[in-house]
Amino acid sequence: MAEINQACCQYSLPNMNVVDNPRVSLPLTNTINSNNYAYTNTSNSTPTHQTPNPTAPNRQQIDLTCKTQQLLRGYDLKFGKSQDDDAETFISRLRTVTQLTNVSERDLLAFMPPMLAGDAEIWAEPLYTTWTTLEKFEEDLRLQYGIPNFQIRLENEILTRTQGPDETIAVYIAKIRLLMNKLSPAWTLEKQLDRIYENLHPKYIKSINRNQFTSIKELTLLGQQQERVFDKQKTYKPPPPADHHMIRKSAYCTTKTHKTAAISEVEEVAAVNTYKPRQTNTPPSNTNNSTTTNNTQRQSKTQIGSNNKKTDHCWICDATDHWAMKCPQKTGDGRSSSV
Repeated sequence: MAEINQACCQYSLPNMNVVDNPRVSLPLTNTINSNNYAYTNTSNSTPTHQTPNPTAPNRQQIDLTCKTQQLLRGYDLKFGKSQDDDAETFISRLRTVTQLTNVSERDLLAFMPPMLAGDAEIWAEPLYTTWTTLEKFEEDLRLQYGIPNFQIRLENEILTRTQGPDETIAVYIAKIRLLMNKLSPAWTLEKQLDRIYENLHPKYIKSINRNQFTSIKELTLLGQQQERVFDKQKTYKPPPPADHHMIRKSAYCTTKTHKTAAISEVEEVAAVNTYKPRQTNTPPSNTNNSTTTNNTQRQSKTQIGSNNKKTDHCWICDATDHWAMKCPQKTGDGRSSSV
């Protein structure tokens, strides 16, 4: 590794008189021919060559090593610099690098020492030679710095990760998918969509049905369309009154619906029924006496009427079906003929 780094640094420096074949040893008086590989000595025309070293890196290996170093530096893969470093996040980034680049797992493990810092570097020093695969490194890293029962706790966190009241649907989906990408084994797309939809804010679920989308992109577009409606509701202004119109007939006219009119009529009737006339404040004793007097008068009138009904008969013949003036036994002087 030291030889590769040294050769890489020498190769990257411009305008250096470095012989293309580093295995050739020449005295200071040697000169280079036009073919750049045959060397002649001013004192002796016989070319002098050093025995090739099969273990020394060639130019192709040096170029590949330099490109790999630059690529990994660009991703800034570091673990152990801060106490907040997450082992699962670091593993996920390593997986992303292997998927998006041509860096093999072997090269990635070969450049692992510069990626670790602090206590992680001390922990990994005796284990470098045992990491033959990336899975073996992930297993040891989780054992040392991972969260216990990580997958179970991760699923619970996904179930409770709902959308915030002011959180856009794009940000919400991106963050909940960040959790879903750490699941092992991974969820199917259908299961991810079901959970993302169930955790949406209720104001989105009112206008979006589950059968309207089959991908993350379609759900995002539907949510963004609904967000434009929310913005319209916030900036809505009612129409101006008729006085502000040049043509008053074009103004908006408010009209009562039948339902509103019926409700107002019911309220008016209820108000009339609940109205009580004003009563004079009279002593309780006088009120009771007047009530008793009225009842007595009514009873006396009833008795008089009943007595009058009993006396309504003919006094000549005592018949009750006619009066005395129409009695058949009546004589000319008004007396009974039997007298």
